[in-house]
Amino acid sequence: MLFKKAIFFGSLLFFSGILVSQNRQMPDGGSAPAIGKIKGVVSDNKTKQAVEFATIALYKTKDSSLVNGVVAGAKGDFQLSELPFGRYFMKINFIGYKQLVIDSIAIRPKETEIDLGQIKLKSNTEQLGEVEVVSEKSTLQLGIDRKIFNVEKSIVSEGGSASDVLQSIPSVSVDIDGNISMRGSGNVVVLIDGKPSGLTGTSRAAILQQIPASSIESIELITNPSAKYDPEGMSGIINVITKKNKLNGFNGSVTLGAGTGDKYNAGATISYRNSKVNVYANYGFRSNNRTGDGSTLRQNFLSDTTFFLRQDFKSLNKNISHNVKAGLDFYLNDKNTLGASVMYNTGTESGNETINFYEADNNDVTSGSYARDVETSETPISIDYNLNYRKTFTKPKQELIFDATYSDAVGGKSESYVERDYTLKYDFKNNEPYKQNSVTKSKNTITTLMLDYVQPLKKQMKWELGAKTTLRSIGSDFTSEVYDYPSDLFMIDTNLSNNFIYSENIYAAYSTISGTIKNFGYQLGLRAEQANTTSTLVTTDEKFVNNYFNVFPSVHLSQKLKKEQEFQVSYSRRINRPNTRNLNPFKDYSDPYNIRYGNPFLKPEYINSYELSYLKYFPKGVITATAYFRQTDGVVQRYKIISDSTTSFITFVNLDKSQSYGLEFILKTDITKWWNITFSANGFQTKIDGGAQADLQNENLSYIIKLLSNMRIWKNMDIQFTANYNGPTATLQGEVKSMFTMDLGLKKEIFKNASLSLNITDLTDARKMQIVGNNDPSFYQEMNRKRESRVATLTFSYRFGKMSENKRSRPDKQNNGGFEGGGDMGM
Repeated sequence: MLFKKAIFFGSLLFFSGILVSQNRQMPDGGSAPAIGKIKGVVSDNKTKQAVEFATIALYKTKDSSLVNGVVAGAKGDFQLSELPFGRYFMKINFIGYKQLVIDSIAIRPKETEIDLGQIKLKSNTEQLGEVEVVSEKSTLQLGIDRKIFNVEKSIVSEGGSASDVLQSIPSVSVDIDGNISMRGSGNVVVLIDGKPSGLTGTSRAAILQQIPASSIESIELITNPSAKYDPEGMSGIINVITKKNKLNGFNGSVTLGAGTGDKYNAGATISYRNSKVNVYANYGFRSNNRTGDGSTLRQNFLSDTTFFLRQDFKSLNKNISHNVKAGLDFYLNDKNTLGASVMYNTGTESGNETINFYEADNNDVTSGSYARDVETSETPISIDYNLNYRKTFTKPKQELIFDATYSDAVGGKSESYVERDYTLKYDFKNNEPYKQNSVTKSKNTITTLMLDYVQPLKKQMKWELGAKTTLRSIGSDFTSEVYDYPSDLFMIDTNLSNNFIYSENIYAAYSTISGTIKNFGYQLGLRAEQANTTSTLVTTDEKFVNNYFNVFPSVHLSQKLKKEQEFQVSYSRRINRPNTRNLNPFKDYSDPYNIRYGNPFLKPEYINSYELSYLKYFPKGVITATAYFRQTDGVVQRYKIISDSTTSFITFVNLDKSQSYGLEFILKTDITKWWNITFSANGFQTKIDGGAQADLQNENLSYIIKLLSNMRIWKNMDIQFTANYNGPTATLQGEVKSMFTMDLGLKKEIFKNASLSLNITDLTDARKMQIVGNNDPSFYQEMNRKRESRVATLTFSYRFGKMSENKRSRPDKQNNGGFEGGGDMGM
């Protein structure tokens, strides 16, 4: 009895702290009166006796934040009062019983009091069954302005990378090289824990393939962010949130996996948390070998004569990566928290590729051929340091947040080229085959300083303001050597070597005002930015300066309707700045038939984005529908120019404009108690107008269809299936062809806190890239590329520790406003 009393008083103190800290806050920041009540009685399923001292905790469905809590009385009865209108889920716990989670609780103006009746708990030796429950977060959480994908629920991506996880998310596409697009646009900003990072710098696709899925907690998508956030990215923000401990006491986990084709992965987490401190660390390892092949066929039309060029290649790439994150949070007192973390990523990348070149005359008769062997190796290293401070005040929702991040990424890439087996017109070269070595030293540093302040006002209004400084420097020092036969030495080729440095300093300030009037919500925001950019070609002592000032307004309006419905209309102005590859004017001759160079005179793209969204909850699911329109002025596009019978030059230009409009539909529903699906369809029309810069136009209708199915066919056995179809997408000079893939995953709990999973990616081995260039009178081109994608992976996972949720009243850093999201999104 003494033990039970200790539990009772401990729980009472915990929930009293929650009640004080919440101070009757609205779950959505709304103005509706807090008059809702939820009551019930907790009892033993078998004996029917009351479960005294059971803890009852109520959470928001929207962001899983804790709202209120209470301890069951002597008769097992409880009541939660003064609850605002909204949707909730409830967790009931007591020692010796399985946790019970009651989903889909809704308090409405016409239903302010909810009686849950008898809530029957089953002992740890029995299986739940009296009420419809879920014990974990769903794979995908849908909101009217964002989507949150919980990675721990993704079976098909276990043993994979961040890129593999992104493939399962509605409206997101990842090509075979790891390049990301959202709603058909590749201009999307990827953040790590809400901040820009050296990890997502000059080789974002490669780095995302190195971050193990086991190191990721969730991924957020925001398609039309407010003025609080950085305005970069045409189609929005993807925020990769890495794992951070949220459990009390000592906890940890270990994962080990192996895949077909000599692929391995491992991960570990360890943490300790109490009322004063939270210490955590995680480690992820990936060893990934992949084969690849492809071909390119191009016809060049010059002076009424057609010339043919064909390239075939085969490759083998080997990547090993290590990813470590460690952090420490000090809870100085109830209103002040100081945190620090560091994330370190390193590895090795190596590859071998053989390319065969064939040239033919206008009769398609081969006139010459040769082979080229390419060997590459790279050792990227990146490290991110973060320091943050959060202060809350006596007034609810008033807070001050400071965040400082320094990111440093360096890399050394070496390449070796040897040409051989010359025939026909190139036969004379067999005596002295061409040999070339190159080394690229890269360095990418980012410093961000950020200050946010939130001031609650009267009548459910909230004023937010903040400032941010981003200092970015990206350097690429390329040295090329060509073998000189007379001296038997490799000599530096000054015509090919170059050193390019890009610096970008952005100073920003923003302010937003938001509130609700009955069921109508609003947020108005304005962001001002001064950007100072300099591109320096050190080799030739050339500088290209581009400084500009911009303002970025945003408007978000929402209306809640009866029967769990909500509308939102939003507008934001955004920007997409050229990257270093777009800007570096030095020519890249690594492919002598396709010579690439940047354009230092490129201007940023400016995007006006509009969305109209609808959300509807129903007893077993949720539907969202969004109509959107984007106009991009000064759109940056890759542009190919035919030089002669075999050579093309590829650069980047600012076109007049592009327009994209579409409709996105997402349905998430429980078909049965053991089967739920998420279906999404996104159809969009894209029109590109080259204007005076390129006298070309192109448009097409495309669509993205995805299905995510989760089934529990018997006790502790889950099956997950995904299907993805990406329709054809327009480019200025052609289109990217459609692609359809399917993945399958199985997961079985083999004993307490341990599971075994098996997943197979790309079941039909159909994942490949096909690009057709058919919209330019000077050439026609077909390109096909394939990387090894059908892979089976077996993964073992084990968790240890208390595995109980943190019960502090102090929330983790997140924005609780109706229009903003969770995580450390910052600005």
